[in-house]
Amino acid sequence: MIEQNAMVVGMEGEYVYLEADNRNTGCSSCSVASGCSTSIMVRLFGQRKNYVRVFNRLDVAVGESVVIGLQEKHLIRAAFRAYMLPLLFMVLAAWQRLWDMNRGW
Repeated sequence: MIEQNAMVVGMEGEYVYLEADNRNTGCSSCSVASGCSTSIMVRLFGQRKNYVRVFNRLDVAVGESVVIGLQEKHLIRAAFRAYMLPLLFMVLAAWQRLWDMNRGW
């Protein structure tokens, strides 16, 4: 499970807004961060705050720290949908076009 510390920063009805803790990013612990283009972009533009709106089933209050988690299988499924499905449809569309051209349409 991928976990991230977060702070409850707001409430709206049955939902809470969480601000992810960005202090523990990969760049801060990397040994080559001084020469990496990713760390240069982070230093140049700063780290933006990430907010998540979730259902308040634990009855937390503003100011409390929580840990949010994501199972790896859900991350892999989302990555597949975001990257592989468009690629698959593009290949199928190209194949369909070639098939139509061979039939003389």
